[in-house]
Formats: sequence, structure tokens, C-alpha cells
Amino acid sequence: MVEVVFCVGIAASGKTTWAYKQEGYVVLDSDAVREELYGDATCQDNPDKVFNLIYKRAKDALRENKSVIFCSTNLTMKYRIHAIRQMKQVRPDAIIRAVVFNTPIEVCEKQNKMRERQVPDWLFIKQLKTLQLPVYNEGFDVIDVIHNYTHEEGKEAYHKILNKVFN
Repeated sequence: MVEVVFCVGIAASGKTTWAYKQEGYVVLDSDAVREELYGDATCQDNPDKVFNLIYKRAKDALRENKSVIFCSTNLTMKYRIHAIRQMKQVRPDAIIRAVVFNTPIEVCEKQNKMRERQVPDWLFIKQLKTLQLPVYNEGFDVIDVIHNYTHEEGKEAYHKILNKVFN
């Protein structure tokens, strides 16, 4: 069985760490491709060039009966549908799976501080506003959610949301 996996989540939510721990998958990491093309993983120049190369590599892997993981934010339905259609043209039988990283923003900010390459704080809010959770009619066969936080972090994030809603 060949599988196409889309990691879905904001920066520092755990996508890359999770992706590289999966065995038997070709990991298509947009930051790694930016580093390869521009010498800088943070370079946002010409995203079409980055993702065209990722799509090419994904299609090549699928033709070789290899499963792939799209390791980028994959925040919007429009982007995911476009990518799913391209992958289905090559492998109509592929299982299409979304893995959503449900990580509180405070945890992302904390994890970001521990990273060598940090993203600016304002980006978390921008990405949260852009995030569209995946739904099956995009073409997914499976949607998994990884709750990437401790019990205490989850409780704290939940109470912050309640305070914003009711205060």
C-alpha cells in the first residue's frame, strides 16, 4: 500500500520531528528544499519553484511504489486539494492521509525557542488565522490528529481560550 501523508500544523507544532521518525517514507520537507535551492531554509523566494520540485520528487517516489510525507504547514484546503489531485494522477490507488498537529500556540512558541532556526512570534498568529482543518471531501481517506502537548499544557491552553470567550 502506497500512502501520501500531509502534515498539517503551524510552525514548531512537531511536524518535522514526527515526519523524520516515520519509517518507510520519503520525507518531502519544504524547509530542506529551500536550504538546498537557496542555501537558506527561511528563504521565501519563489515558492512555486520549491513546491514544483517537491511535487516532482513526490511523483517520482510514488512511481517507485514509495510512500511520501509532505512536511510543510499545509494550512489551506486549496493547497492540499491541488497537491492531492496531482498525486492521484500518478497513483489513483494511494491512500491519502492528513496528520493534524494539535499543538497549543504556547507550546509552539516554547518549542520554537529551542530550535536552531526560529520563526518570528507574529507568524504563529498569522498561521493560526490561515489554518483550515482538513476534511474528507478534500480527498483524504484518513484524518489523524496528534495532540502534541502535556496534560498541564492542554489544560492551560483550554483555560486561556475559555477566558477569551467568556471575558
